[in-house]
Amino acid sequence: MRLGGLLLALAACSGGTDTPTDPCTAPEAPTWSNFAQGHVQTWCTPCHTRSLTGEAARQGAPAGVDFDTYSDVITHATAVRVWATGDVPAMPPLGGVDARDVSRFDQWLECGAPGEDAPAGPCDERVRGDAATIATQADADALCSSGVNVVEGLTVTGSATLPCLCAVDGPVVVQEGTVVLPELVEITGTLLVTGDAKRLEAPQLVEIVGATTLEGHVLDGVELPRLDRVGGHLTVRNTWALVYLRLDGLQRAGAVSLSELPALRQVALPRLREVFGFFEVLDAPALQELAETNAVVRIDGDLRIERTGLRQLDHWAFQFLETLGGSLRIVDNPELASVEGFTLLPEAPGDLVVADDPLLRGVTGFDNLRRVGGDLVLARNEGMEQLTGFVNLTAVDGTLTLDDLPELRSANPLVGLSELVEVGGLGVLRLPVSRFDALPALHTVSGDLRFEDNDDLDDIDGFDALETLVGTLSVVMHPTLDGLGGLSELTALGGLQLQDNLVLDDLSALAQIVAITGDAEVRDNGGLTTLAPLHGVGSVGGAVTVTGNDRLSDAAASAWIDAIGPENIGGTVTVKDNRP
Repeated sequence: MRLGGLLLALAACSGGTDTPTDPCTAPEAPTWSNFAQGHVQTWCTPCHTRSLTGEAARQGAPAGVDFDTYSDVITHATAVRVWATGDVPAMPPLGGVDARDVSRFDQWLECGAPGEDAPAGPCDERVRGDAATIATQADADALCSSGVNVVEGLTVTGSATLPCLCAVDGPVVVQEGTVVLPELVEITGTLLVTGDAKRLEAPQLVEIVGATTLEGHVLDGVELPRLDRVGGHLTVRNTWALVYLRLDGLQRAGAVSLSELPALRQVALPRLREVFGFFEVLDAPALQELAETNAVVRIDGDLRIERTGLRQLDHWAFQFLETLGGSLRIVDNPELASVEGFTLLPEAPGDLVVADDPLLRGVTGFDNLRRVGGDLVLARNEGMEQLTGFVNLTAVDGTLTLDDLPELRSANPLVGLSELVEVGGLGVLRLPVSRFDALPALHTVSGDLRFEDNDDLDDIDGFDALETLVGTLSVVMHPTLDGLGGLSELTALGGLQLQDNLVLDDLSALAQIVAITGDAEVRDNGGLTTLAPLHGVGSVGGAVTVTGNDRLSDAAASAWIDAIGPENIGGTVTVKDNRP
Protein backbone atom coordinates (compact mmCIF):
# COMPACT_ATOMS: atom_id res chain seq x y z
CA MET A 1 0.00 0.00 0.00
CA ARG A 2 1.40 3.44 -0.98
CA LEU A 3 1.34 6.35 1.48
CA GLY A 4 -1.73 8.09 0.00
CA GLY A 5 -3.83 4.99 0.41
CA LEU A 6 -2.54 4.55 3.92
CA LEU A 7 -3.64 8.09 4.86
CA LEU A 8 -7.14 7.55 3.43
CA ALA A 9 -7.50 4.33 5.35
CA LEU A 10 -6.55 6.05 8.59
CA ALA A 11 -9.00 8.87 7.91
CA ALA A 12 -11.81 6.38 7.27
CA CYS A 13 -11.10 4.61 10.55
CA SER A 14 -11.41 7.94 12.45
CA GLY A 15 -14.81 8.74 10.93
CA GLY A 16 -13.31 11.67 9.02
CA THR A 17 -13.53 14.10 11.94
CA ASP A 18 -10.19 13.61 13.70
CA THR A 19 -6.83 14.56 12.28
CA PRO A 20 -5.29 11.33 10.93
CA THR A 21 -2.03 10.14 12.39
CA ASP A 22 0.88 10.68 10.03
CA PRO A 23 2.48 7.24 9.55
CA CYS A 24 5.81 8.90 8.83
CA THR A 25 5.99 10.55 12.25
CA ALA A 26 4.37 7.84 14.34
CA PRO A 27 6.60 6.43 17.10
CA GLU A 28 6.77 3.10 15.30
CA ALA A 29 7.60 4.63 11.92
CA PRO A 30 10.56 2.89 10.25
CA THR A 31 13.91 4.66 10.16
CA TRP A 32 17.34 3.67 8.90
CA SER A 33 18.54 2.68 12.35
CA ASN A 34 15.45 0.87 13.67
CA PHE A 35 14.60 -1.10 10.51
CA ALA A 36 15.96 -0.24 7.06
CA GLN A 37 19.65 -0.78 7.81
CA GLY A 38 19.05 -4.30 9.08
CA HIS A 39 16.70 -5.04 6.17
CA VAL A 40 19.33 -3.95 3.64
CA GLN A 41 22.11 -5.89 5.35
CA THR A 42 20.00 -9.05 5.39
CA TRP A 43 18.54 -8.95 1.89
CA CYS A 44 20.80 -6.70 -0.21
CA THR A 45 24.44 -6.59 0.87
CA PRO A 46 25.09 -10.33 0.48
CA CYS A 47 25.52 -9.34 -3.21
CA HIS A 48 25.56 -5.52 -3.32
CA THR A 49 28.73 -4.74 -1.35
CA ARG A 50 32.15 -3.31 -2.15
CA SER A 51 33.79 -6.25 -0.42
CA LEU A 52 32.75 -8.52 -3.32
CA THR A 53 34.27 -8.23 -6.78
CA GLY A 54 33.54 -10.17 -9.93
CA GLU A 55 30.23 -11.24 -11.38
CA ALA A 56 30.30 -14.69 -9.80
CA ALA A 57 30.98 -13.43 -6.27
CA ARG A 58 28.35 -10.71 -6.64
CA GLN A 59 25.90 -13.18 -8.18
CA GLY A 60 25.13 -10.77 -11.00
CA ALA A 61 24.82 -7.57 -8.93
CA PRO A 62 26.11 -4.71 -11.14
CA ALA A 63 29.51 -3.33 -10.21
CA GLY A 64 29.20 -0.04 -8.34
CA VAL A 65 25.63 -0.68 -7.16
CA ASP A 66 26.46 -1.18 -3.50
CA PHE A 67 24.42 -0.63 -0.36
CA ASP A 68 27.04 -0.68 2.39
CA THR A 69 26.01 2.72 3.78
CA TYR A 70 22.92 4.87 4.14
CA SER A 71 24.21 7.21 1.43
CA ASP A 72 24.62 4.28 -0.96
CA VAL A 73 20.96 3.40 -0.59
CA ILE A 74 19.82 6.99 -1.02
CA THR A 75 21.90 7.31 -4.20
CA HIS A 76 19.96 4.43 -5.73
CA ALA A 77 16.67 4.99 -3.89
CA THR A 78 14.48 5.15 -7.00
CA ALA A 79 15.84 1.90 -8.40
CA VAL A 80 15.71 0.26 -4.98
CA ARG A 81 12.03 1.05 -4.68
CA VAL A 82 11.26 -0.30 -8.16
CA TRP A 83 13.14 -3.55 -7.63
CA ALA A 84 12.73 -4.29 -3.92
CA THR A 85 9.13 -3.24 -3.16
CA GLY A 86 5.68 -3.85 -4.55
CA ASP A 87 3.44 -6.90 -4.47
CA VAL A 88 6.05 -9.14 -6.14
CA PRO A 89 9.47 -7.56 -5.67
CA ALA A 90 12.16 -8.65 -8.12
CA MET A 91 14.89 -8.40 -5.51
CA PRO A 92 16.28 -10.47 -3.94
CA PRO A 93 16.06 -12.84 -6.93
CA LEU A 94 15.10 -15.86 -4.84
CA GLY A 95 12.49 -13.98 -2.82
CA GLY A 96 11.88 -15.04 0.73
CA VAL A 97 11.24 -11.60 2.24
CA ASP A 98 8.17 -11.40 4.43
CA ALA A 99 5.47 -9.24 2.78
CA ARG A 100 5.15 -7.15 5.93
CA ASP A 101 8.84 -6.28 5.78
CA VAL A 102 8.54 -5.38 2.09
CA SER A 103 5.67 -3.03 2.93
CA ARG A 104 7.57 -1.46 5.82
CA PHE A 105 10.64 -0.95 3.64
CA ASP A 106 8.43 0.74 1.04
CA GLN A 107 6.93 2.96 3.75
CA TRP A 108 10.43 4.01 4.84
CA LEU A 109 11.31 5.02 1.28
CA GLU A 110 8.01 6.86 0.72
CA CYS A 111 8.45 8.76 3.98
CA GLY A 112 11.70 10.23 2.70
CA ALA A 113 14.03 7.45 3.92
CA PRO A 114 14.81 9.06 7.30
CA GLY A 115 18.29 8.32 8.60
CA GLU A 116 21.91 9.28 8.25
CA ASP A 117 25.30 7.74 7.73
CA ALA A 118 27.03 6.43 10.79
CA PRO A 119 29.60 8.82 12.24
CA ALA A 120 33.16 8.38 11.08
CA GLY A 121 34.71 5.32 12.62
CA PRO A 122 38.28 4.70 13.71
CA CYS A 123 39.00 2.84 10.48
CA ASP A 124 37.57 5.28 7.96
CA GLU A 125 40.99 6.84 7.49
CA ARG A 126 43.87 4.41 7.17
CA VAL A 127 47.24 5.38 8.67
CA ARG A 128 49.93 2.88 7.76
CA GLY A 129 52.93 1.75 9.71
CA ASP A 130 55.62 -0.91 9.63
CA ALA A 131 55.27 -4.44 10.95
CA ALA A 132 54.76 -4.41 14.73
CA THR A 133 55.66 -6.74 17.57
CA ILE A 134 53.51 -6.47 20.70
CA ALA A 135 54.70 -8.09 23.91
CA THR A 136 52.71 -6.12 26.51
CA GLN A 137 49.72 -3.83 26.79
CA ALA A 138 52.16 -0.94 26.98
CA ASP A 139 53.41 -1.85 23.51
CA ALA A 140 49.82 -1.90 22.28
CA ASP A 141 49.08 1.49 23.82
CA ALA A 142 52.20 2.95 22.24
CA LEU A 143 51.21 1.72 18.79
CA CYS A 144 47.72 3.17 19.12
CA SER A 145 49.00 6.51 20.43
CA SER A 146 51.14 6.86 17.30
CA GLY A 147 48.01 7.10 15.18
CA VAL A 148 48.84 3.99 13.13
CA ASN A 149 45.88 1.71 12.47
CA VAL A 150 47.23 -0.42 9.61
CA VAL A 151 50.50 -2.36 9.94
CA GLU A 152 52.51 -4.44 7.49
CA GLY A 153 52.55 -7.41 9.85
CA LEU A 154 51.74 -8.18 13.47
CA THR A 155 53.35 -10.47 16.05
CA VAL A 156 51.85 -10.68 19.54
CA THR A 157 53.81 -12.44 22.26
CA GLY A 158 51.71 -11.52 25.29
CA SER A 159 48.17 -10.60 26.31
CA ALA A 160 47.05 -7.29 24.80
CA THR A 161 44.13 -5.32 23.41
CA LEU A 162 44.70 -3.17 20.31
CA PRO A 163 41.58 -1.00 19.85
CA CYS A 164 43.14 1.02 17.03
CA LEU A 165 44.14 -1.73 14.63
CA CYS A 166 41.90 -1.89 11.53
CA ALA A 167 43.87 -4.01 9.06
CA VAL A 168 47.08 -5.97 8.74
CA ASP A 169 48.67 -6.00 5.29
CA GLY A 170 50.74 -9.05 6.03
CA PRO A 171 50.88 -11.99 8.44
CA VAL A 172 49.49 -12.06 11.97
CA VAL A 173 51.13 -14.31 14.57
CA VAL A 174 49.68 -14.70 18.07
CA GLN A 175 52.01 -16.63 20.36
CA GLU A 176 50.81 -16.13 23.93
CA GLY A 177 47.96 -14.98 26.17
CA THR A 178 44.63 -13.40 25.26
CA VAL A 179 44.62 -11.02 22.32
CA VAL A 180 41.69 -8.70 21.52
CA LEU A 181 41.49 -6.83 18.22
CA PRO A 182 38.08 -5.11 18.42
CA GLU A 183 38.33 -3.09 15.15
CA LEU A 184 40.35 -5.44 12.95
CA VAL A 185 38.50 -5.97 9.65
CA GLU A 186 40.95 -7.73 7.33
CA ILE A 187 44.23 -9.62 7.21
CA THR A 188 45.80 -9.72 3.76
CA GLY A 189 48.34 -12.33 4.81
CA THR A 190 48.08 -15.39 7.03
CA LEU A 191 46.86 -15.84 10.60
CA LEU A 192 48.74 -18.14 12.96
CA VAL A 193 47.63 -18.63 16.56
CA THR A 194 50.14 -20.93 18.19
CA GLY A 195 52.40 -21.63 21.17
CA ASP A 196 50.86 -20.52 24.47
CA ALA A 197 48.12 -18.41 22.93
CA LYS A 198 44.96 -18.82 25.00
CA ARG A 199 42.31 -16.78 23.23
CA LEU A 200 41.78 -14.57 20.18
CA GLU A 201 38.90 -12.11 19.83
CA ALA A 202 38.41 -10.16 16.60
CA PRO A 203 34.66 -9.45 16.41
CA GLN A 204 34.83 -7.29 13.24
CA LEU A 205 37.24 -9.45 11.22
CA VAL A 206 35.67 -10.25 7.83
CA GLU A 207 38.43 -11.64 5.62
CA ILE A 208 41.73 -13.47 5.90
CA VAL A 209 43.32 -13.63 2.47
CA GLY A 210 45.87 -16.29 3.32
CA ALA A 211 45.81 -19.44 5.41
CA THR A 212 44.54 -19.57 8.99
CA THR A 213 46.06 -21.92 11.54
CA LEU A 214 44.80 -22.24 15.10
CA GLU A 215 46.88 -24.53 17.26
CA GLY A 216 48.40 -24.86 20.70
CA HIS A 217 47.61 -26.86 23.83
CA VAL A 218 46.13 -23.99 25.86
CA LEU A 219 43.97 -22.37 23.17
CA ASP A 220 40.41 -22.47 24.50
CA GLY A 221 38.52 -19.82 22.56
CA VAL A 222 38.35 -18.11 19.18
CA GLU A 223 35.80 -15.34 18.68
CA LEU A 224 35.57 -14.48 14.98
CA PRO A 225 31.80 -14.13 14.51
CA ARG A 226 31.91 -12.05 11.31
CA LEU A 227 34.71 -13.91 9.54
CA ASP A 228 33.29 -14.45 6.04
CA ARG A 229 36.21 -15.69 3.93
CA VAL A 230 39.47 -17.55 4.44
CA GLY A 231 41.38 -17.58 1.19
CA GLY A 232 43.75 -20.37 2.18
CA HIS A 233 43.44 -23.42 4.38
CA LEU A 234 41.59 -23.11 7.67
CA THR A 235 43.43 -25.44 10.02
CA VAL A 236 42.53 -26.09 13.65
CA ARG A 237 44.79 -28.69 15.19
CA ASN A 238 46.48 -30.00 18.28
CA THR A 239 44.48 -27.96 20.77
CA TRP A 240 43.78 -29.74 24.06
CA ALA A 241 41.47 -27.12 25.59
CA LEU A 242 39.21 -26.08 22.71
CA VAL A 243 35.68 -27.38 23.38
CA TYR A 244 33.53 -25.41 20.93
CA LEU A 245 34.42 -24.09 17.49
CA ARG A 246 31.93 -21.54 16.16
CA LEU A 247 32.56 -19.49 13.05
CA ASP A 248 29.06 -18.18 12.46
CA GLY A 249 29.86 -15.91 9.51
CA LEU A 250 32.25 -18.09 7.51
CA GLN A 251 30.97 -18.73 3.97
CA ARG A 252 34.08 -19.69 1.98
CA ALA A 253 37.41 -21.31 2.72
CA GLY A 254 40.28 -22.69 0.70
CA ALA A 255 40.16 -25.90 2.76
CA VAL A 256 39.04 -26.94 6.23
CA SER A 257 41.10 -29.22 8.46
CA LEU A 258 40.12 -30.01 12.05
CA SER A 259 42.50 -32.54 13.61
CA GLU A 260 43.94 -33.73 16.90
CA LEU A 261 41.30 -32.00 19.01
CA PRO A 262 40.73 -34.24 22.04
CA ALA A 263 38.34 -31.87 23.90
CA LEU A 264 36.33 -30.57 20.94
CA ARG A 265 32.63 -31.36 21.42
CA GLN A 266 30.83 -29.24 18.85
CA VAL A 267 31.55 -27.64 15.48
CA ALA A 268 29.22 -24.97 14.13
CA LEU A 269 29.82 -23.53 10.66
CA PRO A 270 26.23 -22.55 9.89
CA ARG A 271 26.90 -20.36 6.82
CA LEU A 272 29.79 -22.24 5.25
CA ARG A 273 28.82 -22.91 1.62
CA GLU A 274 31.97 -23.48 -0.43
CA VAL A 275 35.24 -25.19 0.35
CA PHE A 276 37.70 -24.95 -2.51
CA GLY A 277 39.89 -27.78 -1.27
CA PHE A 278 39.42 -30.63 1.19
CA PHE A 279 37.28 -30.80 4.33
CA GLU A 280 38.47 -33.12 7.08
CA VAL A 281 37.63 -33.84 10.71
CA LEU A 282 40.22 -36.18 12.21
CA ASP A 283 41.10 -37.41 15.69
CA ALA A 284 38.36 -35.63 17.61
CA PRO A 285 37.13 -38.35 20.01
CA ALA A 286 34.87 -36.02 22.06
CA LEU A 287 33.12 -34.54 19.02
CA GLN A 288 29.53 -35.77 19.17
CA GLU A 289 27.91 -33.72 16.43
CA LEU A 290 28.55 -31.57 13.42
CA ALA A 291 25.56 -29.54 14.51
CA GLU A 292 25.55 -26.89 11.83
CA THR A 293 27.42 -27.68 8.63
CA ASN A 294 24.38 -28.30 6.45
CA ALA A 295 24.83 -25.11 4.40
CA VAL A 296 27.81 -26.65 2.59
CA VAL A 297 27.00 -27.17 -1.09
CA ARG A 298 30.49 -27.61 -2.52
CA ILE A 299 33.72 -29.32 -1.47
CA ASP A 300 36.32 -29.42 -4.24
CA GLY A 301 38.60 -31.96 -2.58
CA ASP A 302 38.23 -34.93 -0.24
CA LEU A 303 35.77 -35.11 2.63
CA ARG A 304 37.15 -37.17 5.53
CA ILE A 305 35.46 -37.97 8.84
CA GLU A 306 37.85 -40.23 10.74
CA ARG A 307 38.44 -41.19 14.36
CA THR A 308 35.77 -38.96 15.86
CA GLY A 309 33.12 -39.40 18.55
CA LEU A 310 30.30 -38.48 16.14
CA ARG A 311 27.06 -40.34 16.78
CA GLN A 312 25.38 -39.53 13.48
CA LEU A 313 25.91 -37.79 10.18
CA ASP A 314 22.35 -36.64 9.73
CA HIS A 315 20.61 -33.78 7.94
CA TRP A 316 22.38 -31.17 10.07
CA ALA A 317 25.69 -32.28 8.62
CA PHE A 318 25.90 -32.30 4.81
CA GLN A 319 22.26 -32.28 3.76
CA PHE A 320 22.78 -29.82 0.87
CA LEU A 321 26.15 -31.05 -0.39
CA GLU A 322 25.82 -31.23 -4.19
CA THR A 323 29.42 -31.15 -5.40
CA LEU A 324 32.30 -33.26 -4.11
CA GLY A 325 35.59 -33.10 -5.97
CA GLY A 326 37.41 -35.98 -4.32
CA SER A 327 36.93 -38.96 -2.03
CA LEU A 328 34.54 -39.41 0.88
CA ARG A 329 35.92 -41.38 3.83
CA ILE A 330 33.89 -42.17 6.97
CA VAL A 331 36.30 -44.34 8.91
CA ASP A 332 36.95 -45.49 12.48
CA ASN A 333 34.20 -43.60 14.29
CA PRO A 334 33.35 -45.88 17.24
CA GLU A 335 30.07 -44.13 18.22
CA LEU A 336 28.65 -43.52 14.75
CA ALA A 337 25.19 -45.08 14.45
CA SER A 338 23.76 -43.56 11.25
CA VAL A 339 24.81 -41.94 7.98
CA GLU A 340 21.83 -40.06 6.52
CA GLY A 341 23.11 -36.66 5.48
CA PHE A 342 24.23 -36.97 1.84
CA THR A 343 20.89 -37.25 0.09
CA LEU A 344 21.61 -34.60 -2.61
CA LEU A 345 25.05 -35.86 -3.62
CA PRO A 346 24.85 -37.22 -7.20
CA GLU A 347 28.46 -38.30 -7.63
CA ALA A 348 31.59 -39.09 -5.65
CA PRO A 349 34.50 -38.68 -8.12
CA GLY A 350 37.01 -40.39 -5.83
CA ASP A 351 36.70 -43.26 -3.36
CA LEU A 352 33.75 -43.73 -1.04
CA VAL A 353 34.86 -45.61 2.07
CA VAL A 354 32.70 -46.47 5.08
CA ALA A 355 34.81 -48.67 7.31
CA ASP A 356 35.58 -49.58 10.91
CA ASP A 357 32.42 -47.97 12.28
CA PRO A 358 31.24 -50.73 14.67
CA LEU A 359 27.82 -49.30 15.63
CA LEU A 360 26.74 -48.39 12.12
CA ARG A 361 23.75 -50.57 11.24
CA GLY A 362 23.21 -49.26 7.74
CA VAL A 363 24.06 -46.64 5.16
CA THR A 364 20.85 -44.89 4.14
CA GLY A 365 21.97 -41.39 3.14
CA PHE A 366 23.03 -41.75 -0.51
CA ASP A 367 19.65 -41.96 -2.22
CA ASN A 368 20.66 -39.82 -5.22
CA LEU A 369 24.20 -41.12 -5.66
CA ARG A 370 24.57 -42.45 -9.19
CA ARG A 371 28.30 -42.86 -9.65
CA VAL A 372 31.43 -43.48 -7.60
CA GLY A 373 34.53 -42.54 -9.57
CA GLY A 374 36.94 -44.55 -7.43
CA ASP A 375 36.49 -47.50 -5.08
CA LEU A 376 33.37 -48.11 -3.00
CA VAL A 377 34.41 -49.86 0.20
CA LEU A 378 32.13 -51.05 2.99
CA ALA A 379 34.35 -52.91 5.41
CA ARG A 380 34.67 -54.04 9.02
CA ASN A 381 31.45 -52.41 10.18
CA GLU A 382 30.55 -54.96 12.85
CA GLY A 383 26.91 -53.91 13.26
CA MET A 384 25.98 -53.31 9.61
CA GLU A 385 22.77 -55.20 8.78
CA GLN A 386 21.70 -53.75 5.43
CA LEU A 387 22.89 -51.76 2.42
CA THR A 388 19.73 -49.96 1.39
CA GLY A 389 21.25 -46.52 0.87
CA PHE A 390 22.48 -46.86 -2.73
CA VAL A 391 19.21 -47.43 -4.56
CA ASN A 392 20.14 -45.23 -7.57
CA LEU A 393 23.80 -46.20 -7.87
CA THR A 394 24.52 -47.45 -11.39
CA ALA A 395 28.33 -47.29 -11.71
CA VAL A 396 31.44 -47.77 -9.60
CA ASP A 397 34.51 -46.99 -11.70
CA GLY A 398 36.83 -48.59 -9.17
CA THR A 399 36.31 -51.72 -7.08
CA LEU A 400 33.22 -52.38 -4.99
CA THR A 401 34.45 -54.15 -1.88
CA LEU A 402 32.20 -55.69 0.76
CA ASP A 403 34.47 -56.99 3.49
CA ASP A 404 33.95 -58.39 6.98
CA LEU A 405 30.35 -57.34 7.69
CA PRO A 406 29.37 -60.04 10.21
CA GLU A 407 25.73 -58.91 10.70
CA LEU A 408 24.87 -58.74 7.00
CA ARG A 409 22.70 -61.85 7.23
CA SER A 410 19.41 -60.98 5.52
CA ALA A 411 18.08 -63.14 2.69
CA ASN A 412 18.77 -60.36 0.19
CA PRO A 413 21.60 -58.33 1.75
CA LEU A 414 22.48 -56.30 -1.35
CA VAL A 415 19.00 -55.15 -2.30
CA GLY A 416 20.25 -51.56 -2.09
CA LEU A 417 22.60 -52.18 -5.03
CA SER A 418 19.97 -53.52 -7.38
CA GLU A 419 20.49 -50.76 -10.01
CA LEU A 420 24.23 -51.28 -10.30
CA VAL A 421 25.17 -51.83 -13.97
CA GLU A 422 28.95 -51.68 -14.09
CA VAL A 423 31.88 -51.83 -11.68
CA GLY A 424 35.62 -51.70 -12.08
CA GLY A 425 35.92 -54.71 -9.80
CA LEU A 426 33.91 -56.57 -7.18
CA GLY A 427 35.16 -58.14 -3.97
CA VAL A 428 32.91 -60.16 -1.66
CA LEU A 429 35.01 -61.04 1.38
CA ARG A 430 34.19 -62.55 4.75
CA LEU A 431 30.42 -62.08 4.56
CA PRO A 432 27.98 -64.31 6.51
CA VAL A 433 25.63 -64.76 3.53
CA SER A 434 24.48 -68.14 2.23
CA ARG A 435 23.57 -66.85 -1.24
CA PHE A 436 24.71 -63.93 -3.33
CA ASP A 437 21.78 -63.02 -5.51
CA ALA A 438 21.06 -59.30 -5.47
CA LEU A 439 22.87 -57.70 -8.43
CA PRO A 440 20.35 -58.35 -11.21
CA ALA A 441 21.40 -55.37 -13.35
CA LEU A 442 25.18 -55.85 -13.19
CA HIS A 443 26.38 -56.16 -16.77
CA THR A 444 30.12 -55.41 -16.73
CA VAL A 445 33.02 -56.00 -14.35
CA SER A 446 36.06 -54.24 -15.77
CA GLY A 447 38.46 -55.71 -13.24
CA ASP A 448 38.47 -58.76 -10.95
CA LEU A 449 35.46 -60.57 -9.50
CA ARG A 450 36.56 -61.99 -6.14
CA PHE A 451 34.71 -64.23 -3.69
CA GLU A 452 36.93 -65.01 -0.72
CA ASP A 453 36.53 -66.56 2.72
CA ASN A 454 32.73 -66.51 2.92
CA ASP A 455 32.12 -69.35 5.38
CA ASP A 456 28.35 -69.75 4.83
CA LEU A 457 28.18 -69.26 1.07
CA ASP A 458 26.43 -72.20 -0.64
CA ASP A 459 26.03 -70.86 -4.15
CA ILE A 460 26.87 -67.84 -6.25
CA ASP A 461 23.71 -66.61 -7.90
CA GLY A 462 22.10 -63.40 -9.11
CA PHE A 463 24.43 -62.42 -11.96
CA ASP A 464 21.98 -63.12 -14.76
CA ALA A 465 22.94 -59.92 -16.62
CA LEU A 466 26.72 -60.27 -16.21
CA GLU A 467 28.22 -60.70 -19.69
CA THR A 468 31.64 -59.09 -19.39
CA LEU A 469 34.39 -59.91 -16.89
CA VAL A 470 37.66 -58.34 -17.95
CA GLY A 471 39.66 -59.43 -14.90
CA THR A 472 40.03 -62.66 -12.95
CA LEU A 473 37.22 -64.73 -11.50
CA SER A 474 38.61 -65.64 -8.09
CA VAL A 475 36.71 -68.06 -5.82
CA VAL A 476 38.83 -68.84 -2.76
CA MET A 477 38.38 -70.43 0.69
CA HIS A 478 34.73 -71.50 0.89
CA PRO A 479 33.90 -74.50 3.08
CA THR A 480 30.25 -74.90 1.92
CA LEU A 481 30.21 -73.54 -1.65
CA ASP A 482 29.26 -76.25 -4.14
CA GLY A 483 28.38 -74.34 -7.32
CA LEU A 484 28.79 -71.17 -9.38
CA GLY A 485 25.22 -71.00 -10.63
CA GLY A 486 24.93 -67.29 -11.35
CA LEU A 487 27.74 -66.88 -13.86
CA SER A 488 26.27 -68.69 -16.84
CA GLU A 489 26.25 -65.66 -19.18
CA LEU A 490 30.02 -65.26 -19.17
CA THR A 491 31.86 -66.34 -22.32
CA ALA A 492 35.35 -65.04 -21.49
CA LEU A 493 37.45 -64.42 -18.41
CA GLY A 494 40.53 -62.35 -17.76
CA GLY A 495 41.74 -65.10 -15.45
CA LEU A 496 40.43 -67.98 -13.35
CA GLN A 497 41.33 -68.89 -9.76
CA LEU A 498 39.49 -71.71 -7.95
CA GLN A 499 41.29 -72.44 -4.68
CA ASP A 500 40.62 -73.97 -1.25
CA ASN A 501 36.91 -74.63 -1.80
CA LEU A 502 36.22 -77.76 0.23
CA VAL A 503 33.05 -79.08 -1.45
CA LEU A 504 32.95 -77.26 -4.80
CA ASP A 505 31.96 -79.87 -7.41
CA ASP A 506 29.78 -78.11 -9.97
CA LEU A 507 31.40 -75.90 -12.62
CA SER A 508 28.56 -76.18 -15.10
CA ALA A 509 27.92 -72.40 -14.90
CA LEU A 510 31.28 -71.89 -16.66
CA ALA A 511 30.41 -74.14 -19.62
CA GLN A 512 30.05 -71.10 -21.95
CA ILE A 513 33.62 -69.89 -21.37
CA VAL A 514 35.60 -70.00 -24.61
CA ALA A 515 38.68 -67.96 -23.65
CA ILE A 516 40.77 -67.05 -20.61
CA THR A 517 43.19 -64.23 -21.40
CA GLY A 518 45.33 -64.60 -18.27
CA ASP A 519 46.26 -67.44 -15.90
CA ALA A 520 44.00 -70.35 -14.99
CA GLU A 521 44.50 -71.95 -11.57
CA VAL A 522 42.55 -74.83 -10.01
CA ARG A 523 44.14 -75.62 -6.67
CA ASP A 524 43.21 -77.51 -3.45
CA ASN A 525 39.49 -77.96 -4.10
CA GLY A 526 38.53 -81.02 -2.03
CA GLY A 527 35.22 -81.88 -3.75
CA LEU A 528 36.06 -81.29 -7.40
CA THR A 529 35.90 -84.44 -9.56
CA THR A 530 35.74 -83.13 -13.13
CA LEU A 531 36.79 -80.20 -15.31
CA ALA A 532 34.58 -81.25 -18.20
CA PRO A 533 32.50 -78.01 -18.11
CA LEU A 534 35.70 -76.14 -18.98
CA HIS A 535 36.47 -78.16 -22.09
CA GLY A 536 34.95 -75.42 -24.24
CA VAL A 537 37.86 -73.09 -23.38
CA GLY A 538 39.82 -72.70 -26.59
CA SER A 539 42.72 -70.61 -25.31
CA VAL A 540 44.50 -69.54 -22.12
CA GLY A 541 46.79 -66.56 -22.44
CA GLY A 542 48.85 -67.33 -19.33
CA ALA A 543 49.84 -70.34 -17.23
CA VAL A 544 47.59 -73.28 -16.38
CA THR A 545 47.95 -74.83 -12.91
CA VAL A 546 45.93 -77.80 -11.64
CA THR A 547 47.29 -79.04 -8.29
CA GLY A 548 46.25 -80.46 -4.89
CA ASN A 549 42.66 -81.38 -5.80
CA ASP A 550 42.09 -84.53 -3.74
CA ARG A 551 39.23 -86.02 -5.79
CA LEU A 552 40.25 -84.79 -9.24
CA SER A 553 42.52 -87.19 -11.10
CA ASP A 554 45.62 -86.08 -12.95
CA ALA A 555 44.07 -87.75 -15.97
CA ALA A 556 40.98 -85.51 -15.76
CA ALA A 557 43.25 -82.49 -15.43
CA SER A 558 45.31 -83.56 -18.42
CA ALA A 559 42.13 -84.09 -20.41
CA TRP A 560 41.33 -80.40 -19.91
CA ILE A 561 44.81 -79.43 -21.12
CA ASP A 562 44.31 -81.56 -24.20
CA ALA A 563 40.88 -79.99 -24.81
CA ILE A 564 42.43 -76.53 -24.81
CA GLY A 565 45.38 -77.66 -26.86
CA PRO A 566 48.90 -77.10 -25.54
CA GLU A 567 49.60 -74.83 -28.49
CA ASN A 568 46.78 -72.51 -27.28
CA ILE A 569 48.30 -71.98 -23.80
CA GLY A 570 50.58 -68.97 -23.48
CA GLY A 571 52.36 -69.93 -20.23
CA THR A 572 53.59 -72.95 -18.36
CA VAL A 573 51.41 -75.98 -17.61
CA THR A 574 51.53 -77.58 -14.14
CA VAL A 575 49.51 -80.70 -13.28
CA LYS A 576 50.48 -82.45 -10.05
CA ASP A 577 49.45 -83.67 -6.59
CA ASN A 578 45.90 -84.44 -7.67
CA ARG A 579 44.30 -87.86 -7.15
CA PRO A 580 46.39 -90.44 -9.00
